[in-house]
Amino acid sequence: MAAQAQGSGRGALAWIPPPGRLLLLWAALSLVGGQPGAPENLKIRQDPGWDHVVELTWTHRDDVMLWKVERVCADGSGAPAGGSGGPGSAADVISTAEAELVDYVRLNGGTCAYRVQACDVDGCGNFTALLNGTVGAPPGAPEGVVSVVPSGVSELTVRYLPPLDTGAGDKTSVALTNFRVEFSRNESFAEVDWMTESGDGAIWVQSMALPKGATFHTRVRAANTIGWGPPAAYAHPNGTSRGVRVLAPPSPPSRISAAAPADDGTVEVSYALPLDTGAWDQSEPVTSYMVELDDDASFASVDAVSEGPSLAQLVHRLTAGGRYYV
Repeated sequence: MAAQAQGSGRGALAWIPPPGRLLLLWAALSLVGGQPGAPENLKIRQDPGWDHVVELTWTHRDDVMLWKVERVCADGSGAPAGGSGGPGSAADVISTAEAELVDYVRLNGGTCAYRVQACDVDGCGNFTALLNGTVGAPPGAPEGVVSVVPSGVSELTVRYLPPLDTGAGDKTSVALTNFRVEFSRNESFAEVDWMTESGDGAIWVQSMALPKGATFHTRVRAANTIGWGPPAAYAHPNGTSRGVRVLAPPSPPSRISAAAPADDGTVEVSYALPLDTGAWDQSEPVTSYMVELDDDASFASVDAVSEGPSLAQLVHRLTAGGRYYV
């Protein structure tokens, strides 16, 4: 029914619904907003600045009053996951006004599952899918330092094996991010004199140029996103630290002389120890000498070669009457 309202000297018609219909109209209008949808772009990572910290983030929405995060954790022992009440207990519910959560739960070597829902004046919406995060620790020591050997010119090449525990009690749950090789003149590593990093958790061999002639002790550490683990040292079978001397190829032998004995086709070549046998002095043994003879001073093609550990060698099967450079 229409009712007439007075105002400003002009008549205006207005429809006034019955009281029962007012309630229905208010209920219909209140449903327009509705509960918020599930949060979007949920991400999880371990915070490298803290030990055993998991950081969750998701897309911010201005119309959300707060977010609720449910968390259950398993310690890796095979017991059922649960909240802070222990295995099998109800999930922990954490409320936050920001679109992130930094979870300081201390569960070394376990895995926590998280899901998030958004809430406004109309209530809370759907949860996101569960997202797992391994709550780890820095990795263990590398399984072993396999070898440290001189290589190249004044280099040591170090080979090692990755840790059995990469941060969560196994080799797979947490990725390694780096390896550091440390060198010290002191077996106690009172000071680290030199070090090099791989920048990649999948590289198990590194080389570094070091002062020639010095003896270095070597150890290796692994890292994940949380931090650096303890070192493993290159050691003797009895466990004591094993030093390795940095070497370079020796300098040429000195005082080279050649003589042709009575036997035609043979030349005897003699020489003295190099002034530098690989460590700036003559302290490193020379393991072998190679003697080359050629009838061309440019040694474009070597006619005869002899190799051995002594300071004199006989070179056979030369052309009688030939002239050779040594």
